Parts: sequence; structure tokens; C-alpha cells
Amino acid sequence: APPPTWNRLFRELRQTQQLAWSAPASALSLGLAASELLVPRLRGKLFDAAIQPGASFPAMWPALRVLALLAVVGWALNIASSILFARARWGAAMSGRERLFTSLLDQEPAFFDRQTPGELSSRLLTEPERLESLANRGPERALSALLSIGGSLTLMLSMDSRLALVAVALRAPLIGMLAEIAGRTVGLLGVLQQHA
Repeated sequence: APPPTWNRLFRELRQTQQLAWSAPASALSLGLAASELLVPRLRGKLFDAAIQPGASFPAMWPALRVLALLAVVGWALNIASSILFARARWGAAMSGRERLFTSLLDQEPAFFDRQTPGELSSRLLTEPERLESLANRGPERALSALLSIGGSLTLMLSMDSRLALVAVALRAPLIGMLAEIAGRTVGLLGVLQQHA
């Protein structure tokens, strides 16, 4: 079973996620990414048609029309997903702040003697937004990262499997260690900032 801190984090993420807004926003964002994958192929076809001997505008018109349609669809998807993500962020931040204020009001007076006012106000301002960002953008970023890693690894293995395995074996531990050091440093700086 996951440790209690992970259970609490997952519970907070479920409460913060605003799935009614973030799920369609993520779907639209992934649709936008999929439509952008088609653009280089269509541009390549358009370029090939343009350099052919006797190239004419009617020969290029179908590719131009699809590119224009993808640009309009991408623009609409970008605006719609941004609006939905903004609504999810606002709802999650307000909900988190309300729960934090309620929790603060339920505390005993001795609690406020042990906490510095700067730390309390800093946490009230920053933690709901951090949790909201993790809850709403986290799954999309994780899926995008997994797709990038899978595609890169597939491409590397298809070119030279031995070199790919050496690169992964050398870089993965180093990147993991650097990420752990960066996380600790950011946490320490956050604590120092709250105390300051």
C-alpha cells in the first residue's frame, strides 16, 4: 500500500482536479497535438507539389485547403482548451483556498503561536495553485512525456540498439539524481522563503 503521504496527495488531487473542466480541456489539447502532427506532412506534400515541373496553383490547392482548415481547427481548439483549463484552475484554486481557510479557522490558538504568519500566508497563496497545476496539467504532461520518451526510444533503437541502451543506461541514473537534487533544493528554498 502507498505511504500515508501519497494517499493524502492522491486524495487532494482527486478533490482538486475539477474533472468536469480539466478532462475536456485535456482531450481538446491532445486533439490539438494530434492535428499539429499532420502539418509537417502536409507542408512536405505542398513543397513537393511546388517544386514539380509545371507546378500550378490548382495542383497545390487541396493541400493548401487542408492546411488552412487545420490552422482554423487548431486555433479554435487552442482557445477552447485554454478557456477550460483556466476555468479548472480558478475553481481548483478557490476550492483549495476555501478548504485551507476552513482548516485554519478550526485550529487551536496554540497552533498560531507555533507558526510564523509569513509561512501561513505564503502557503495560503501558493499551495492551492501548485496543487491545481499538478492535478490539472499533470496527467497531460505525463502522457506527453511518455509519448515523447516512447517515440525517442523507438527511433534510437531502430537506428542502433546497442548505442541506445548505452545512452539510456548512462543518462537515466544521472537525470534521476539531478531531479532529486533539484527537488530538494526547491523545497529548501521554499521553506527559506516562507520563513523570510
